Amino acid sequence: MGMKIMEDIKQVIEDFEKNPKIVKVFGTIVYSDAHAHIKKVLRDEDYWKSLDKISGDRWAILAARALQGRWEIRGGGHPGSLGMMVQVWIEPEENKKLIEALGLETTEKPIFVVFTRLNNEETLHSVIELYDTSIEKAYQRIKKIVQDITESIERIDQENISDYESVFNAVNMTVQRIKTIDTLKRIFTMYEWYKRIKP
Repeated sequence: MGMKIMEDIKQVIEDFEKNPKIVKVFGTIVYSDAHAHIKKVLRDEDYWKSLDKISGDRWAILAARALQGRWEIRGGGHPGSLGMMVQVWIEPEENKKLIEALGLETTEKPIFVVFTRLNNEETLHSVIELYDTSIEKAYQRIKKIVQDITESIERIDQENISDYESVFNAVNMTVQRIKTIDTLKRIFTMYEWYKRIKP
């Protein structure tokens, strides 16, 4: 198990899949150079060891640094006209393998991806947003996600770990709970803001 910086995602996953003791649900922290606080957490030996200890030895968590994309304005009519100007996220070509392997749409924001590969090469995945506002917030967010998912993985019996889809569904219940709490926090924050501005 353990946390591992990823070079070739497919090869690393295949190596872990051969280990009969490891649950075949993986975690991947996807970030780019634009996410400086997450990058610092992952490069700090003390933070890394802490996350590695929390995650235990039943599942693998990888870290994948994507190349930084960019926003581009597209649209408009002929020169001098306003037209319909739209911002479009441009994904670097080098990120395509990572996006394909994890079933992602974009690497624009830092995310924690929980996924499993089924026998038919289909990938089941679920995405949790990460925070990059400070080193402490980045670490606390990753730590909480790893703790919660590790707790759900610890409840999976050894004889059931070969049923990838069922294991993923069990872990995904924890992921959905994390996302629901995130949504409720956002709603509460908006409500508090609305109460302050309401005459």
